[in-house]
Amino acid sequence: NILGDLERLERLVGRLLALARAEAQAEIFPGKDSQADIAELLLSLREHYRQQGYRLEIEETPPLLVAAPRDVLETGLRNLADNSREVGAKTSFVVFEVDPVNQLVDVFICDDGPGVPEALADSIFEPFFTTRKNKGGTGLGLSLARTLLAPHKAELDLADSDRGAAFVLTLHLARKNG
Repeated sequence: NILGDLERLERLVGRLLALARAEAQAEIFPGKDSQADIAELLLSLREHYRQQGYRLEIEETPPLLVAAPRDVLETGLRNLADNSREVGAKTSFVVFEVDPVNQLVDVFICDDGPGVPEALADSIFEPFFTTRKNKGGTGLGLSLARTLLAPHKAELDLADSDRGAAFVLTLHLARKNG
């Protein structure tokens, strides 16, 4: 029991430190070198999760440079996929909607899990909110993802879904997309 509690506390402290660092940088907007190919990142995450028995189905898209660092995007996307797996989803589906006029891309991440009950929808991004406290959940994953994305003028929100959980990640296109 002590070892289990120690591991849970180590995870909690690690998440708290990451959240504190993210909040400290929340007023810094990235420079022009702060960009990543989100399509390529998702392909590498698909392989990572495939090895763990979780499917990440990704809509085919050409390289898509967005104005956010790869590590920030990876943290946010991993938190979403990990949350889905932990509540019983077997697959996440990723679809892109590009708005070239406004230089935005919406990345929809939907899963086949139980979804987010309407009564909890307003709480899931709050720090320390979790429905899995008895299984070691810290309630920091979604809050951390949102905080890390904010300085890059990116947004992470819950989206409407008839089945499973659905999130939309709105990012600015990097200037090199054309």
